[in-house]
Formats: sequence, C-alpha cells, structure tokens
Amino acid sequence: MRSVLTTAHHGWNWQTIVIGLSFLVFLLLAKHIGKKNKKLFWVAAIAPLISVILSTLLVYVTHAEKHGVKIVREIKRGVNPSSLNEIFFSGEHLGKGFRIGVVAGMIALTEAIAIGRTFAAMKDYQIDGNKEMVALGTMNVVGSMTSCYVATGQVSISFAKILLQVTRPRTAILGKLPRTTVYRNIQQYPEASKVQGILIVRVDSAIYFSNSNYIKERILRWLTDEEERLKENNLPRIQFLIVEMSPVTDIDTSGIHAFKELHRSLQKRNVQLVLANPGPVVMDKLHASGFAEMIGEDNIFLTVADAVHTCAPKMVEV
Repeated sequence: MRSVLTTAHHGWNWQTIVIGLSFLVFLLLAKHIGKKNKKLFWVAAIAPLISVILSTLLVYVTHAEKHGVKIVREIKRGVNPSSLNEIFFSGEHLGKGFRIGVVAGMIALTEAIAIGRTFAAMKDYQIDGNKEMVALGTMNVVGSMTSCYVATGQVSISFAKILLQVTRPRTAILGKLPRTTVYRNIQQYPEASKVQGILIVRVDSAIYFSNSNYIKERILRWLTDEEERLKENNLPRIQFLIVEMSPVTDIDTSGIHAFKELHRSLQKRNVQLVLANPGPVVMDKLHASGFAEMIGEDNIFLTVADAVHTCAPKMVEV
C-alpha cells in the first residue's frame, strides 16, 4: 500500500479521469432510464455507441492528446499478416516444444470430444471424432499463422451457454388456466389470466450468489411494470407477490440475503411476499436463516392455488 500511495501521482492525468468518470455517469444514467421506463429501453442499448462517438468528437475538438490524454489513434484494417515466414524447424527448443505440443493437443482433443459427445447425447445427434480432430487442428494451425486465439469451440460455446443459464435463469409470470386451479406461464399459455391484486412469478433455477441479484431485480422490475399498467387502467394495485419455488432445488446465503432485500423492498410498497411450494432443502435453509419467521409461517404454502385462495380474501379495497 505504501508503494501505491507514494507513486500514485506518477502516470495520472486529471483530464483522463474526468473524461472517464463523465462517460461512466452517462452510461449508468442511460441504464437507469432504460430500467425506469421500459419504453425507453433503447436508450441503454445505444448508450455505449453514443459514448464512443461523443468521446471521439470531444477528443478531436479539444485536441486532448496535447494535454496528456492518451488516445488509440489509427487502427489498422484487415486481419493480421501471415506469420508463416517466421516458422522455423530448427533450434535447441524444437524437441521440447514438439513434445509439449503433442501432449497439449491430445488433452485438448480429448476434452473437446468428451464435451461434444455429452451434448450430442443431450440433443440426440452423432459426432465423428475424426472430423472433430481435423476441424480443431485446421482452426489452430491456420489461426496461429494470423495471431488468432486458440480454438476449442465446443468448450467455449458450451461454457458460455451454461454460464448464461446459471447467471440469467428463466423466470416467468404465472396466470390461472380457465376452469382449473392450475397456474402456468402466461406467455406459454395465452389463455391463462392474472389474478387481480396478486402477482405470481416462478423461478426456474436454484438461487445462488451468481444469479440472486438478477432474480431479485427481475421480480421488482415485473412488479413495477405491473403496477404502472394497473395504474394506467385504474385497476386495483398489487397487494401480494407470490413466488412459486418448486423448480428451486437449492438456495445459498446470497440467495436468502437477496430474498430479505426483496421482502424489505416489498414492505415499502405495502406488498406482502408469499412463497409457494419450496422444497425440503430450501425450507430447511429458510428456517435456519430465520427468513421463514421474517415473512411469517402463514405466508408459506404448499401450492400456488392454496396461496391465492388464502390471499384473495385478505385484499384491501383501494
């Protein structure tokens, strides 16, 4: 820390800091506007492009590079030049590099085929190990000649998809199917109708530190949108928020903390949080953390139908 503080004045430029903070505030403001009004979602979407254009114009007009602001300047067009002429099959490290390359290639190929077969079994299609080897080998040989990143397509794509599913789990608003006590996704079942004064949502994933804040913000965003819609149509406000938790197989400390924050936010809006069908593992953790007592044992139900049947008579005329 001493070395950081004593050398902090070296390499700093206040103009660069001001420009960076200004556009950071601009991006955060655009994001807030997009969340506040869903009709202005495009503001947050184009904000990064606008910030690049405005910063470029600002630097050009003020000649910021003359005041110590470092700029990118010219970016060369096209792909990197070929490095084929820099390949040499001689030298003292050739044998060692060859051995390492063979081992690394075998491991990468084995990993890629194993993951490919796993997803092939899930999607019911066949893969050819020889084609996988040729494809990976061709990509890496050709790519290495133009300074490209090492290709392991199946691993990277699969990891990205899994990461997206974990951090952005599916959530849905539920409605009641006609002449039944069954509640389903209103987008999947257009005939399902919302219950007046009650918002019912479902979380289709375990709740962990990686997705807990997203789930909380998603639920609050839905509640805000629904309240705005009801206000525009002069309909009764939302008084109960029911979270259907049957798909939630587990919840960690961060997830419980997010639910506590959700509960406090709902209390400020005079909305009661209700849980429906939490599993035994989830219930044990809700009791151990004290969250079950916080919202009240009488606000935890076996089914959504039971929760709606109990909450409906409690609604206050507004």
